[in-house]
Amino acid sequence: MEQIVLWSKQQKNQIRKGKRMRLKHYDALREIILGLFGHKTEITLNDLFEETRTIDPSTFDVDNIYPMLILVKNDLEARGILKIKIDQNRNQVISLAPRKKRLA
Repeated sequence: MEQIVLWSKQQKNQIRKGKRMRLKHYDALREIILGLFGHKTEITLNDLFEETRTIDPSTFDVDNIYPMLILVKNDLEARGILKIKIDQNRNQVISLAPRKKRLA
């Protein structure tokens, strides 16, 4: 069973490696997240949850898929693939980072 070590951003933009996830689950969730940007330039975290609510969690061997989704989103941010900002209503707004700033 292949696994990936997830990255997360810490204070002052320090990168920390930590949790592990099955590679097939990571790839599936990554494709779902990145696939949402086919028609949009940015989405909110609520949009991400709404778009993924129909996914059967048992596919990922869990009861709730949202914690895994957050881990993958945070990993993609730490790798420089996604850019996260907070709007005036305190919603997370997710967009693709420019290619030149991506780490992985």
